[in-house]
Amino acid sequence: LKPQQQEVMNAVIAGRDCFAVMPTGGGKSACYFLPGLLQNGVTIVISPLNALIYDQINYLKSLGVIAIVKAICDDLEFDSIVLDSFSSNTRFSFVFCTPEKLCLALNDHGTSNNKLKKLMTVLHQNGVLLRFVVDECHCVVTWGLDFRKDYGRLSLIRTTFPDVQITALTGTATLEMQRDVIASLCLRNPFIFPCVRANLKHSLISKSSFENGMKILKDLILKDFLHQSGIVYCITKGNCQAIAEFLVSFGLAASYYHSGLDEARRNDIQEKWMTGEVQIICATIAFGMGINKPYVRFVFHMSMPKSIDSYYQECGRAGRDGQLAFCTMFYKFSDYFEQQSLIYYEMQTVELVNLKKMATFCENRTVCRNVGIASFLAETPRPCDLHSTAICDICASQ
Repeated sequence: LKPQQQEVMNAVIAGRDCFAVMPTGGGKSACYFLPGLLQNGVTIVISPLNALIYDQINYLKSLGVIAIVKAICDDLEFDSIVLDSFSSNTRFSFVFCTPEKLCLALNDHGTSNNKLKKLMTVLHQNGVLLRFVVDECHCVVTWGLDFRKDYGRLSLIRTTFPDVQITALTGTATLEMQRDVIASLCLRNPFIFPCVRANLKHSLISKSSFENGMKILKDLILKDFLHQSGIVYCITKGNCQAIAEFLVSFGLAASYYHSGLDEARRNDIQEKWMTGEVQIICATIAFGMGINKPYVRFVFHMSMPKSIDSYYQECGRAGRDGQLAFCTMFYKFSDYFEQQSLIYYEMQTVELVNLKKMATFCENRTVCRNVGIASFLAETPRPCDLHSTAICDICASQ
């Protein structure tokens, strides 16, 4: 176990509410998998996507762990699970569901005979409802107000089961996000764990135009990352396709991924990238959540992201094996105005503030990149180890 996992697990097993910011690849899932297996009882896991749920279920099954998913159980199977829950020694350890399924159950006051509500109630009465885990809990803030409003209703967990522990996990959260999530979920004196990874080398490369950025990208990959796996993040769907086709013209195994492709095509591209048939995936932010590929050697941003936490989350998909990985942004100041126009169109004031902080991060020429990221994420700032191979461009130039 990694030290950060041990700290979070100790707090979870001790019964404390927890809020843990752990980078993608930092082992968030183990922080509730292991306590759930060590203790007799059931953990309810709230996850944003069915695809993530299936990945977690398959992983648990590979370990021989029994888990159930409300979304895919038929009535007969679910009835048998509810019956099993009447035993104080249940035969299953985890129940996975989306926030929509959970809120539907928590809002049921006996009128619709919701089976998930019945299951949770019986588990609680038998003293084996261990905890609720809100995975990717930043969605409580980013989606809870409009896109998926049930994320904003997860305080129902506390009001319905006031004595049951809640664990909130995410790959990224600003100080403001931390406060909002803790308040929204009604966490009580939570153990809080933030984390910035030391094996990621952050740097920024100036570009004069989009085309110039593509040329620099191509030269960099051919020189330093030939036959290595990576992600190139782009703002628009058109940019994804243009960059992928440009890289392919130089003999690189690249493909593109965005929300405009049908699900079968996206799944096929992702599978080819996971297996190594595709080396480089050029993608919008539609790609990445739940991806677990350990040996990604680079994450490049072809333009300035809309916020530091978005940048941090996307960079977190590199170097999950703990080895050195490169996070490089191709930047020109006019990127700011391109992102700004999208934010003005959507009338998102908070996003505009975050974009200005991102621009400040990019324009900075004196403060260590890791210090800038840590400060934004409310961590204790720790500059680069000057003897490390992962030293950022700012520290390397001083």
